[in-house]
Amino acid sequence: MASRFQPPPIVDAARRLCADVEQVVRTFPRYHRYQTGAELRRRADAILILASRTWHRGEGRLECATQLVDAIDAFKERLQVCKLVRAFQRFAQFERLAGAAHDLGMQAGGWKRSIEQHPNAQNARAGRPAQRGEKLSTRDARQRAKS
Repeated sequence: MASRFQPPPIVDAARRLCADVEQVVRTFPRYHRYQTGAELRRRADAILILASRTWHRGEGRLECATQLVDAIDAFKERLQVCKLVRAFQRFAQFERLAGAAHDLGMQAGGWKRSIEQHPNAQNARAGRPAQRGEKLSTRDARQRAKS
């Protein structure tokens, strides 16, 4: 489980997806690199930005999570178009990106359902004042222990 300062696994997965897309687009033929590849990069960047926003937002997390799921679906569609126009040098490149997008989509869908069911779960304690711990010993208890 991620702490308050460490991103959740979905943000790390989105970062890895962006890095993988960069690596794969470099190998695209010149004709596809600047149009189709740029679109693929842009959509991967949008996924990363939306994952970060969903993590950081208190209010509006559900809207961001919904946009994240939609962005992942749009990325998958663009990936299919890249495959159809034969932009990938090897099928393994497409397969790796498609698998990463599928895993990311499953995580995003679960995250969205979790936010729908428990909208304030992440920030539930933030609104309450800190409570003082109970006193475990008193002067009377110390006196009894000494005698």
